[in-house]
Parts: sequence; structure tokens; C-alpha cells
Amino acid sequence: MRVVSVNSAVPKTVEQRGKPTSTGIFKKPTAAPVRLTTTGVEGAYLADTKNHGGPEMAVYCIDRDVYERWESAALLPVSIGSPLHLPPGVFGENLTLEGMSDTMIHIGDRFAIGHEGTEIEVSMPRTPCSMLGIAMGDMEFPKRFLESCHVGFYARVIHEGHVRAGDLVRQTRADAAHLSVAEVVRIRFFESDNPARIARALECRSLSPKWRTWLEQRREELATGTSS
Repeated sequence: MRVVSVNSAVPKTVEQRGKPTSTGIFKKPTAAPVRLTTTGVEGAYLADTKNHGGPEMAVYCIDRDVYERWESAALLPVSIGSPLHLPPGVFGENLTLEGMSDTMIHIGDRFAIGHEGTEIEVSMPRTPCSMLGIAMGDMEFPKRFLESCHVGFYARVIHEGHVRAGDLVRQTRADAAHLSVAEVVRIRFFESDNPARIARALECRSLSPKWRTWLEQRREELATGTSS
């Protein structure tokens, strides 16, 4: 497992719902190391601090296998670049990784990166928003991205430190619940009428409070026959 690319963004203004909106989703690889802190990536631009950043969403990571899936599908608009080679950072991630697929990585797993003692803990999957559609030039893309269940993951920073492209990644803890990133996406968005599957997700104590609250509310709705 390793860091393929560290990505950063310069703020860009786009039109969203007819209004100019600033975004940091347009990320590109940088040769400089970046520091991961408990509240986010040092120096990273966050336009929407309500839905991005903070301890539970300090770092957004995505594996190279997501790139390979979309490159092989050749379904992306040509405005993004060649469908056969997508540049790192195109999904808006801080870290592009290798060997850390959403089916292999579990909520609560911990990983050390590089040689400074930097350590992260997987906290929740990404929920793709309309800004990803704008970045991709296809407003239907977030829906297809979510349906793949390979959306990457957010992580808490347990021990702060710098990371750089080429850093090796090693697992330091395996979460006991053994709930993969892809599995929790399926449970929340595609199996949310199944109480047993929701109970399975709630076994994971490391799942972010935001996702746990939604699943607990959904479990209550199913038990009482109500819906929000």
C-alpha cells in the first residue's frame, strides 16, 4: 500500500444552481509534502465547511482502483481528459492511494503513512454531491458514482504529520466490526429497508456520528413504521 499522489486545489468559482460558488474540488498533484492535522489538511481550501473538513472528515482518500473502474468503463466526458487516463485528484481527493480498495478497507481501520508517525483512521464513506457533477461536467455522474459503491473514504487523523507521494502505508489496527467502506455504502443507500443490515452497520463503533445518527433514525423508522 502506498500514496500515489498528494493533491491540492486552488479555489475556483463555478456556477451552481444559477449562482457563483467557490470550490476546492478541482485538485491536482503536488510534489510538496502536506501536513495532516486532526482538523484537516493544512493549507487545504474548503469552501463548504458545513459539509467538508473537521475531525471526522479530515482527509479524503480514494484508491487507484476507482480510477481503473471508470477508465475501463470509458463513460466519462472527454472534458475531463482521456477516458483511458484520468489524472490524480480528479475526484477531489486529498490522497490518491494504491492497494486500499473500498472492499478491502474497513471503517475503523488505522493506517500509518510515511516515516513521521502520521496515522489515520477510516471514519466514513464519501457521499458524492453536485459539486462532483460540476467537476466531471456531468450532473448525473454523482448518482452513478454512488451506485458503484466505490466512493473512497474520509479519515480522522490520529497522529499528525506530513505525507508525500511515494510514502508507504501500513495497517496499524484492524477494526473488530470488519465493515468495509463499500458495504456501509450499500447498507445506507441501497439496503436501508433491511433492519438486519442496519444493525450490522451499527456494530461498528468507529463509524462517524453523522452516519450512525442517520442509521439509528432509520432503524427507529422501520421499527415504528414511520418515515421521515
